[in-house]
Amino acid sequence: MMQSKTILRLLHSLCLVAVMAVSNPLFSQVELSPNAQFSILTCSPGNDLYSLFGHTAIRVQDMRNGKIMDLVFNYGTFDFTDDFYMKFAMGKLDYKLSISHFGDFQKSYIDELRGIEEQPLLLNHAQRSHLWELLQANYKPENQAYRYDFFYDNCATRVRDIILLACQLSHDHPLADSISTHPEIDYSQELNRVFPMGDDPSTRASLSNDHSALFTYNYPQAFSFREAIDQYLMYQPWSDFGIDVALGMPCDRKVLPTQAMFLPDSLKLEFMHARAENKPLVGRTEDLLFNENEWVAPRFFTPFWIFSLILIALIAAACARRAHWTHYSVFDRLILITCGLVGVLVTFLWFVTDHHGTVNNLNILWAHPLWLLLAMVRAKSKIAYRLALVCGSFVVLTILAFAWLPQALHIATLPLMLGCLLICAKIIFAHRKAGYHSQQLVSSL
Repeated sequence: MMQSKTILRLLHSLCLVAVMAVSNPLFSQVELSPNAQFSILTCSPGNDLYSLFGHTAIRVQDMRNGKIMDLVFNYGTFDFTDDFYMKFAMGKLDYKLSISHFGDFQKSYIDELRGIEEQPLLLNHAQRSHLWELLQANYKPENQAYRYDFFYDNCATRVRDIILLACQLSHDHPLADSISTHPEIDYSQELNRVFPMGDDPSTRASLSNDHSALFTYNYPQAFSFREAIDQYLMYQPWSDFGIDVALGMPCDRKVLPTQAMFLPDSLKLEFMHARAENKPLVGRTEDLLFNENEWVAPRFFTPFWIFSLILIALIAAACARRAHWTHYSVFDRLILITCGLVGVLVTFLWFVTDHHGTVNNLNILWAHPLWLLLAMVRAKSKIAYRLALVCGSFVVLTILAFAWLPQALHIATLPLMLGCLLICAKIIFAHRKAGYHSQQLVSSL
């Protein structure tokens, strides 16, 4: 079995090498005809977590020597290696630019019942030439990879910025219709200037501030990054809860102009109202594939209702066995262990990984590793009493300040916090009851 898997991997690798060897010459130093057409492809969300927010790519169509060239430049690909999950968890996963034929790209979305919308880019000769040279330079092996960041550097923001860079270059280096490229431009250097490796992508200045392009769409109201993604998570409440717990205060920043385009749908919307050199930047949007997926939000099997049932069970058990508040139940320990493990995850994402969106996470106020320690000690011990006082105080303060915290905590955390608070109350009661009996014994002596 292991040998067959190894052989399959080897054949797969050989096929990839063969495809790259054949395809690379096709994409290096190719000149477009005057009729070449660029367009933005916006793909609808899918069922899987990685596809919940949709996808964006660039399509290039041209006729050369009687042959049709129909390619898709895709910034959303990555290598699935043995250490993929570790890199993903640590925030060190590199995505890269890949190229495929449009037919193959389209087939994958047909299989997933997802839709594709196309916006033709209304570019002049200089803009098309610069964009094509930038894409070719970006496809060079040394320029393909980039450090993925969900909010600031992903498949959609890369499409936005390379198009804006082409518009900027066409303004600074206009080309006559008979000239394909400007000899003084180092396109790889321009890419590295706009997409420097190793920096914090959230601090990058937007190219849209330049005079080469203008986005005129105004959203009805201001919103944060967290609020922007919440609309895609309403049909998957457990994913919504997990993402909300993992993301910290940076995700509650208000989205600045052009930053909303980290979402493919927002990019499509803003490009519909964009102008370059006082002309529309895109033409009429056309449906290439219709989205056939239908989602239904669960009514009761949601984190809030499940955690509320757990809270009710804790309260019922406490009321039924009030005389036995001097010890943990197995149920109590499971709740504390669960919240403690969530706290370990929050701590890990904040202090260990390179994710920019998981730092300064206020979920640490109620989900922290101290719950694990509290679950392991005796209820009547002094350390349990002190831990219960500290942890319970933080929970009380978090609940009281819930609506005014600078970070929006998920509503489903409330029943979890109340459950932990009840367990802390039991521990404090057990310790004080033990102290009261000790004082009675000393008095009697």
